[in-house]
Amino acid sequence: MVYGRRNEVEELPPLTWRSWLVLALFIVATFFVIHPVSFRIPLPRLTMLKSLMWRKSQTQQTPVATTIPEDSSISPPCSKRWCYMRVSMDMKLAPWLAILILLASTAIVFTHEVVHGFVGDDHIEPYSIVILIFALAYICVSLDESGLLSYIAVHVTGRWGHNGRILLLCFYALSAVMAILTNNDVVVLCLTPIICVFSDTTGVDAEPFLIAMFIAANTASMALFIGNPTNIIVAQANRISFLSYSAWMALPFLGAAVAGIAVLYLTSLRKVPGAIEIDVNI
Repeated sequence: MVYGRRNEVEELPPLTWRSWLVLALFIVATFFVIHPVSFRIPLPRLTMLKSLMWRKSQTQQTPVATTIPEDSSISPPCSKRWCYMRVSMDMKLAPWLAILILLASTAIVFTHEVVHGFVGDDHIEPYSIVILIFALAYICVSLDESGLLSYIAVHVTGRWGHNGRILLLCFYALSAVMAILTNNDVVVLCLTPIICVFSDTTGVDAEPFLIAMFIAANTASMALFIGNPTNIIVAQANRISFLSYSAWMALPFLGAAVAGIAVLYLTSLRKVPGAIEIDVNI
């Protein structure tokens, strides 16, 4: 039982087998995404032969063999009747397989959960969130391709590289500014490669800089309506305008930003060397 906005008591519907199946498949799919597993499945030898013949015909024009050599590098291990194909249960397969199982078991209905979950209603529009994330990602990738992000990172490094701790705070500030103007996911996708290149070039441990980026991206993303998909969902569900949202979240953002610096000082700042040798041509 929960209380609505007008102190009205609403009863939640009871959990059914569909609810438990969705939860179980979500946990299983998440496990395989984090820890991929490979295994072999048996296929009839004739089916595998046709698959290999089609695969070779797509890559070369020469006639394909009509038999599967036992020692062929392109064919999986085969017996007289069966061939074994290796399958990786990872982030490319596990989520889709879970969705297919849910659809086949009618735990979710395509015309209801899938379509309605994307189109939304008068309060929440999930498709607008997807469009916004793709738009912000495109802008940030375009900036990265133009060389602007690398230019900023290299010159910040060249300017403050003599003091590793100040450099760490500069990366923290850069991540925060980018998260405010774009999106926390976009910041992580764009700055992580730059930090890794910086670490490989200078020999400095990348972990403190990555932690600083993660903290800044997630705390600064609460400042504006567009900073995080969660922000958009909450604001749309409660019909909070862009300016009203920022007015409510300004102080929490500042408090979290200061707390993030304190956490960096206690956990990561001491791991950064006082001086770093920088090659400005990186």
